[in-house]
Amino acid sequence: MSNDEIIDLDLDPREHRRRFWRRLIRVGIPIGIVFLIVASIVATAFFGYYSNRRDALALSHDVLAALDKRVSQQLQSYLAPAVRVLDLLHSTLPGGVFARGEGQLAENLAIGVLGNASQVALVSFADANGDFLMVKRPGDGAPEGDGAPQGGVAIKRIENRDGARRVTWERRDAEGHVLSRTEDPSDTYDPRTRSWFIDALRAANQVSWTDLYIFFTDRTPGITVSRQLATPADRPAEVAGVDISLKALSGFLAGLEIGKTGRAMIIDHEGRLVAYPDPQRMMTEENGRPVPARIDAIGDPVLAHAYDRLRIIGPGWQVMDEGGKRIIIASSSLREIVGRDWSLVFVVPEDDFVGFVAANNRTALLMSLGVVGFAVALAILLARQSWQTERLARALRRRERTWQTQRQAFADLATSVDMFDPDDRSGGERLTATVADALRARRVSLWRFDARRPVLICEDCYDRETRGHTSGRQITEADCPLLIEALRGGEVVPVADAAADPRTTDLSRVYLSPAGCRTLLAVPIQSRDRVEGAVWIEDLAETSLNDADTLSFVWSVTRMLAPRFSARAPAVVATAVIAPDDATPPALHKTPAAATVARHNVAPFAAMRTASIGGKRSERFCDRLAAHGLGGDKVASAIFADAAVMVMRFVDPVMAAVERAASGGPERSPVLNDVVCALQRIAETHEIDYLKIVSDQIVAIEGFSGDAIQHARAIAELALDIQAFCGDAFAGLARPLDLAIGVDQGTVVGSSVGFGHFAFNIWGDAVRVAQAMATTAPPGMIQVTGRAYRCLANDYAARSRGAFYVEHEGELSTYLLKGRL
Repeated sequence: MSNDEIIDLDLDPREHRRRFWRRLIRVGIPIGIVFLIVASIVATAFFGYYSNRRDALALSHDVLAALDKRVSQQLQSYLAPAVRVLDLLHSTLPGGVFARGEGQLAENLAIGVLGNASQVALVSFADANGDFLMVKRPGDGAPEGDGAPQGGVAIKRIENRDGARRVTWERRDAEGHVLSRTEDPSDTYDPRTRSWFIDALRAANQVSWTDLYIFFTDRTPGITVSRQLATPADRPAEVAGVDISLKALSGFLAGLEIGKTGRAMIIDHEGRLVAYPDPQRMMTEENGRPVPARIDAIGDPVLAHAYDRLRIIGPGWQVMDEGGKRIIIASSSLREIVGRDWSLVFVVPEDDFVGFVAANNRTALLMSLGVVGFAVALAILLARQSWQTERLARALRRRERTWQTQRQAFADLATSVDMFDPDDRSGGERLTATVADALRARRVSLWRFDARRPVLICEDCYDRETRGHTSGRQITEADCPLLIEALRGGEVVPVADAAADPRTTDLSRVYLSPAGCRTLLAVPIQSRDRVEGAVWIEDLAETSLNDADTLSFVWSVTRMLAPRFSARAPAVVATAVIAPDDATPPALHKTPAAATVARHNVAPFAAMRTASIGGKRSERFCDRLAAHGLGGDKVASAIFADAAVMVMRFVDPVMAAVERAASGGPERSPVLNDVVCALQRIAETHEIDYLKIVSDQIVAIEGFSGDAIQHARAIAELALDIQAFCGDAFAGLARPLDLAIGVDQGTVVGSSVGFGHFAFNIWGDAVRVAQAMATTAPPGMIQVTGRAYRCLANDYAARSRGAFYVEHEGELSTYLLKGRL
């Protein structure tokens, strides 16, 4: 059984819970504080980020609304002069231009308009006969080489007289001086085919706006505002038009700061660009002539997506995802301003407005890391300090409890006068129990060096779990030479793992491990200049092995034991006198250890063919059966309900054939022979009726008449004595105790078998269960069933081993028999 299977019943559950909560509070509070600090920082960061982001988006909405209003006002102020100019021309030229010969007045008015309205590209007049007058700023519309200087004007006239068409260009400087006058017979321009002329006639006395188009003369995008002039009824209708270039409006949009990368644009109902920050992208070629570019045809997927949403959802505030980025789209209608289905569109990434919030939040979090690091360091220091304080307090409480326990133990021992009497067994039992309780050790045992042999003899061993005492166990120097050598030298031997320490490896296998003990503290008992014995503290907590208080306490106990051990007379171990088979054997004189049996010659093989040990014993047994009415050479089977059965088996069958030196001579004999001889003698001593050897197993049975408890005690005595004898036998071979014993009590069936020199054979459940106990018992141990232990509980110490499953029997509780009480 390992230590993991042992439950520490000495630990108060309430103290364990208090210790847990103290540790949790002292360590958990600093950790909890750090967690709260980190959580508060993270929560503050998230709250700040989302609140600032929300406020930034609200601010961006206000910014875009303000820009929308600004652009609308700018557009209104940009287009309004054209309407006022037409009103002026309508009122100033009531009779028309061509009908009354007012061409000079019209030229002067147009030159004045161009000088005061920079957005006006040209002023033109036309009638239904095809006559045309245009006053414009100098540019690419005139024939090559005839451009006017800066500040001048260019005048184009188309006259249709008597079926002849004449087109002339006149250039003037800023002072009005004529610089050149040329004719252009290749010009085919006819104003009557233009939309501004046709729409004005349809609108009668109202202002007409053309769609966006590319100016014929300047090749720039623009619009024309036109109105019919008042003319006599007998004269052709006349129309005045004002061309507004949108190039300057695009420049205005390019100058707006909308975040970092935001753009503003004006589009018409067909998605054509009216104004755009990049004028070069506003015009495209279609059938060899320039036309306004559509917003979804300039190669910008963001603008194309925005235009699609505008067509589907309509104007307003929208947010879309494009390429993993959130894009804000703000649009409004300009119909009330221009009278056309134009829309003002803002497209700006959301990060342009809220990106600084994330950047500031990251900066704040990085700065908070310093606070977190400081808090973590402080928490670690507090937790470490709390841990050390708890450890010191726990050590002080443990030491105080230890001192109180040890003081009480000394007080109890001081009042025990019989402790110093070497012949009073109760004194030793009281001491081992007191020391075990004081040290909370599993077992405490007193060992005495035999004065005549290199053997340690156990005077008393107290098991704190079973509250039982055992004695008589012997440990030879061959079993653990290093340990005995250290003890004889007065050395304290603390061992944390007996199975791994070379001083106690063999001792662990044959003595400590079967009892479930792992640690050992062995302190010698010294009297003057000689070591009399030792105190063994078995399965002590590892933390106490080298504890100064523990060692001091055990040393004090050994000094108290020194007078008891020094006053004891040397042990005399009697040997059995072997008599012939037909003689009455004397009783064995038992010492605290088991009896030591001298070598006995093995009977010839022919005498053992009946499979029974001792032919005369078998005959006497049959005689006793006859006395019970079972006589005859072939008696019928009999049932014995309360028989006690012992089965002993060699763990390693090869060991049965190993030879050892016989006592008192140079001869050598097999170990099996010595064991069988000893078993015969011990069986005679305890009046065991049935003894049989089968292969590497020996079966002993008692219980054919009489009390069941007496049967169990007889078998228990037989098992303990043969265990002690075999311990000596194997010690001489420097080998661990390589046998196991099983005991059960129950029903057996007996019947005589054979012919001539017949034998009595016994079988049954108790025999089979005892064999199972011997098979599963730890090496060197005696394993008894629960029903057998119930008969032994008052007189023998045993340790519960657990439950084992036996075929046809189920689970049986088992015990390891440790010794006599």
